[in-house]
This record gives sequence, structure tokens and C-alpha cells, in this order.
Amino acid sequence: MQSWLYIAFYRRARLGSYHWTIIPSELETGPLDDTQEFQISDLSGGWELAHRDASRKLCSLPKELPLVGCVRLPTVDIDKAEITAFISEYGASDDAPPGLRDPHWSGARWVLRIVRDLVEAGLLSIGPRGSVESQFEDGLHRKIMGRVMQLEAAPTNGESFSGIRVIGY
Repeated sequence: MQSWLYIAFYRRARLGSYHWTIIPSELETGPLDDTQEFQISDLSGGWELAHRDASRKLCSLPKELPLVGCVRLPTVDIDKAEITAFISEYGASDDAPPGLRDPHWSGARWVLRIVRDLVEAGLLSIGPRGSVESQFEDGLHRKIMGRVMQLEAAPTNGESFSGIRVIGY
């Protein structure tokens, strides 16, 4: 069984700044409203889980954060229930030992860490296995942000499914 992962991007007030979420789906045609959206937030002064359950509509974040669209990652070699359980294991904070923690921890870094760990586990093919250095996450970040910029550049870039714009990785 396979599933797909989507990284959703919500536009922030600062140009080029986005709130990142990660969404597992059984569909290649995009995430639907009846799926869980995983994210972290630092609204209260510290990082905390802020997952959106399946009962809330996708894109229902405050109007200050409009949904730009989603980047569809390559297929994951486990079903949606297993990928949901995998993501659910992650806490909101950087769990690296003191001194090794990411000084730029963010929702984007949280999503990238999950993607990196899926690659390391052999469940997602994006780059070379065994590449746990920050270079992998930085390269992944650049490529994903390039795709988001394509979504932002023109409303015809990507595909639209149920009103949600999706572009492949």
C-alpha cells in the first residue's frame, strides 16, 4: 500500500515567509478536507503541536494566513494510517541534545525533519539514504521553496483539486 504526503504552505505577512504543514493522503490528486493536517506553532512563546483534525476544513487557518497551495512529495511506501502514526510520534520541539539543537527551529524545520526521517527509514525516495547532515534538509528546503515560488508566480502553475493548488516535487 502506498500513500502521498503533501506539504501545505500558508502565506504569512512577510514576503516569502510561509507557515508549513504536512498532510498524509491516500490520494495522488491532493489532500481533502477529511484528512489530518500536522503542524507546530509558536504562538504562545514556545513550540507546541497544533495539528488540525479531520473535522476542520483544510485552509481554515486565520485569514491572515491564506493557503498558497501544496507540494506533493513522491509516494510513501506505507499506507495513510501508518504514515499518520509515524508523524504523530514527533513532538513540537527540537529533540536533539543540548548544543546540537537547531537555532533556527521552525515549522518548516519540523516538517523537513519528518521528511528526512522517512527517507532515512527507506519509506520515501527523495535523496540518498544515510544523509542525515543538515545539507540534506537545506537542499530539500531550497527545492521545495522553488516549487512554492512557482505556485506563487502564476495561478496556472500546478494543478487544482477541490480548489487546492498542488504542484509535484
